[in-house]
Amino acid sequence: MPKLKFKPPKYSKHKGTGQAVVRIGSRDRYLGRFGSPESYRKYQQAVAEWTAARDRESPREVTRSVSRADLRLCELLLKYLDFARDYYRKDGQPFVA
Repeated sequence: MPKLKFKPPKYSKHKGTGQAVVRIGSRDRYLGRFGSPESYRKYQQAVAEWTAARDRESPREVTRSVSRADLRLCELLLKYLDFARDYYRKDGQPFVA
């Protein structure tokens, strides 16, 4: 399994405006004049917020609540399995593949 690496969003220059920009998610955040101390401070703050938000997010729970549609589907599958056990027989015995 490949090792997962933490790569923060890139500090870069927006050629059209000459501003520093960082892309977080799918949104660009303009930080001020490229190379200025203020833009670096804003960049560090944006990355810190992004990291904190990433750490706060918990992985999706494996178990989830069962909706009514899922329950109906499960009931249907159980009924089919009951039917199949009775229907598919060989010499009066349940057929096992």
